[in-house]
Amino acid sequence: MPLDGVDLFPAIAGQSPKMRRTLFWRFVGQRQAAVRDGSLKYLRVGKNEYLFNVDEDPRERANLAPDAPQELHRLKLAFARWNATMLPDAGVAGYVFGPDKLAGRPNGDR
Repeated sequence: MPLDGVDLFPAIAGQSPKMRRTLFWRFVGQRQAAVRDGSLKYLRVGKNEYLFNVDEDPRERANLAPDAPQELHRLKLAFARWNATMLPDAGVAGYVFGPDKLAGRPNGDR
């Protein structure tokens, strides 16, 4: 099976310019999905969708989704295409985190 990776040593050692690579990831808890493409990051948490410019807003406070629907759609579609090539994530280990399992949630005792 071919490796899915890139040798980062030249970039880390300063021997090549910055690499541009679109990154995808997902997390079963809260049905999270994310794409990082350049300075833009698409994030889905449950049914909520966000678009951030992480170079200008590293704390991800300003949701650009309402103002940039084309970029949101582009990254959402890219995630869907990538996700279709991955193993299904539904029911992994039969456990999905609920709000009661996350720190600083409703009962306030964490």
